[in-house]
Amino acid sequence: MNILYGIQATGNGHITRSKILVNQLRDSGHNVQVILSGRKPEHLWDVEELMPYEVFSGLTYTQYQGKVHYWQTVRNLRLIKFISDIANYKAAGIDLVITDFDPVSAYIAKLKKLPSIGIGHQYAFNFAIPKAGANLISNLIMKIFAP
Repeated sequence: MNILYGIQATGNGHITRSKILVNQLRDSGHNVQVILSGRKPEHLWDVEELMPYEVFSGLTYTQYQGKVHYWQTVRNLRLIKFISDIANYKAAGIDLVITDFDPVSAYIAKLKKLPSIGIGHQYAFNFAIPKAGANLISNLIMKIFAP
């Protein structure tokens, strides 16, 4: 299969899990194209195993004192770049998109109508489970960030 694998690179948990899965998929004979988003290339480390990969700015939460700072998050969004990256991504021949809570690959799948799988505990928040500090805005963000 030709797989597009997107990784939210703002935390190393996504990267660590994805390195294992990408290597397993490649060892199983799949062609895996990797996207990293949410962190500048010069701030990525220990990602050599994922090469070759592409880096996109994507979407990133701005946090303050351990909580999402909504206004600063909105101010820092590069929405036109984000939309352009998704619209211009050449997805011809992709059979499956796997996203580790990466918004770029998730929206590529959605826009190009490709089958996709979401990996990450954040997807659990789309269901009726207890959520500490949840509110209308946080619920909406979790739902639309990386569908």
